[in-house]
Amino acid sequence: MKVKSIKLSEIKTPKTVAEFRDNLKKYFASCGDNNLYVHTSKSSDGILIDEISSFDDIYRITDDHKPMICPLIQYDKEETFAQWEKNQSAYLEDMSNWLFFHDDYEVFVNEDHNWTKLNDIGWFTLDNKVLREFYMHVLGEYAGYGLLSDHAPLKKAV
Repeated sequence: MKVKSIKLSEIKTPKTVAEFRDNLKKYFASCGDNNLYVHTSKSSDGILIDEISSFDDIYRITDDHKPMICPLIQYDKEETFAQWEKNQSAYLEDMSNWLFFHDDYEVFVNEDHNWTKLNDIGWFTLDNKVLREFYMHVLGEYAGYGLLSDHAPLKKAV
C-alpha cells in the first residue's frame, strides 16, 4: 500500500485549535487512534491529541524540556540545506519565499497508521530551528512561533 502524500502548499494553516489538532493527526506520527506519538528523555508514548492546544501543552504534559515529535516528511538534510542555499538570497531580499522548504515539499498523510511504512522519517524537537518553518505552516500560531506570514510577509498562509 502506497502512503498518500500531498504538497506542503496544499496544507491549510490552522486558524482554530480544532484545525491544529486535525493537522497533528494528519501530518505527524500517532500511536492509537487519537494520540500524538511523542519521544522524551524518559519514554516514547502517546499523548491524547484532544488535550493538546499548543506546543506548550506538549511540554507541560511530558514534563520534558526537549520533547520530540515525528512529522511525516522524509527529511533529507542535504536536500533541505540545498533548498536553503537556493532560497537564501530571495528570502533575504523580500521574504517572499520558503527558506528551508518549498511549496512542492512532500508531506505524507497519516491514514490508518500507514506512516509505519515510511522510511527515513525522524524525531524532531519542538524547538528545531529548521523545522520551525514547517511547524508554522502546518500548525500555525499553536506551535508558538507565530504565523509564517509574520516572518515572511509575502508568503501567505493558505
